[in-house]
Amino acid sequence: MLNPSDIQQDFVRLVIGEMQRHYGVDFAGYNRNFIRRRIASRMNRLGISAPMQYFKILGSDVNEFSQLLQNLTINTTEFMRNPEVFLKMEKFLLPKIAEEIAGNSLMIWSAGCSRGQEPYSIAMILMKLRIPERMTVRIFATDIDEIALDTARKGLYDAASLSTLSPTDVKIFFERKDNGSFSVKKNLKKMIIFKKHDVVDGQSLGKFNLIVCRNVSIYFTKNLQMRMYRRFYEDLLPGGYLITGKTETPPTRFIKEFECVDLDNRIYRKAR
Repeated sequence: MLNPSDIQQDFVRLVIGEMQRHYGVDFAGYNRNFIRRRIASRMNRLGISAPMQYFKILGSDVNEFSQLLQNLTINTTEFMRNPEVFLKMEKFLLPKIAEEIAGNSLMIWSAGCSRGQEPYSIAMILMKLRIPERMTVRIFATDIDEIALDTARKGLYDAASLSTLSPTDVKIFFERKDNGSFSVKKNLKKMIIFKKHDVVDGQSLGKFNLIVCRNVSIYFTKNLQMRMYRRFYEDLLPGGYLITGKTETPPTRFIKEFECVDLDNRIYRKAR
């Protein structure tokens, strides 16, 4: 079995360049050791020990590129992941935001949304709070993985995927299909716009009251993290909120730009 340490950094650069050249996806800012582990995982799955053999496959096989892309962008996700964060959203954050912008549009960005569980979870909370009855709500849900986005757009999940939801939530927000899968109901889907988008290099999607980006920056180099948080700062409205992953904090450079509201749940507010 190939060990990630057997993969040289020069080869990692070759792979990154190939992905950029052929498929327009840039992983130059990703943590190199993380990329090495993902490449080694794919090579071991294919039974390949020679790096250049894998490089040739990657350059000619779109399916293998898709597999590697999923390995590099995979984000363990589930409905209401870290339930205490979503409880905080329900009991404090979303009601507060809605109160502050009463009568206007509520704009939310779920960055790195993977297969859609996070934005759908946010939409469920908004429906419970009946906020869409009082104002226009738009959730932009973005990722660079088109395969994951396709799953998100379809909104079809197996029973195991719903295990973190209460039976009541499943009944209210999903329709059971004949094949045993569950489909997100239309009233949730219509709130969300799924879009392929690079959180660092993509164009601005607009101005937001809340940005949720959890467990994404941990894969980035410090330079890419700086660019990502700069994007968030520019795209948040004054007084807007940012939620990061449990182990993530904005770089020191942004201490004055993002006021910590709740350290346990990693909730920050843009300085006015």
